Parts: sequence; structure tokens; C-alpha cells
Amino acid sequence: VQARLALAQAHAANKNLKSAIDKLELIVDDEPRVDAALGQYQEQAGRFKEAAASYSKALEVQPKSREIKARRIAASISAATARSATPGAIAASPAS
Repeated sequence: VQARLALAQAHAANKNLKSAIDKLELIVDDEPRVDAALGQYQEQAGRFKEAAASYSKALEVQPKSREIKARRIAASISAATARSATPGAIAASPAS
């Protein structure tokens, strides 16, 4: 678990968020405290809905964490904003 966590952190430091997320997804079931880091990497990668879900799981382990609560709210808002912006972006595309 520790080796994969360190590897995920190295990937994130090198801006390789996909690999960091992949590594954390392998260990998250064995180490529930990883959910907060997974959420952070998902958020940085623009995967806001997944990040909000990871933060929710992290709050099961750390229910009093204000930081995780704030991150979950921010990810949820970003997910809703991205979802509502998508139809407009499609409508604004030129017809083929």
C-alpha cells in the first residue's frame, strides 16, 4: 500500500494525474484514508463527479474534516457547472 501511495504521489508531482489516479484506485479499498488524495487528483484532472464521490467516502473515515467537506462542496459545484455548460457548448458548435 505504501509503495503504491508513494508511486501515485510521484506521478502527481510529474503532472501525470491519470497514472496517479489509477494507482490510488488499486489501493483505495485496502486503505480508506486514500479517498481524500484520490479525490484531490480526480478534481485536478477535471473529474469532478468522481472527486465528490471520493470526498464523500473520505468523510466516512474523517467525518469532522472541514477541508474534505469544503473540497466535496467545491467538486460538487464544479461537476454541476460542467454538466450545465456541456449542452451550451454542444449547441454552440457549428453544424457539419
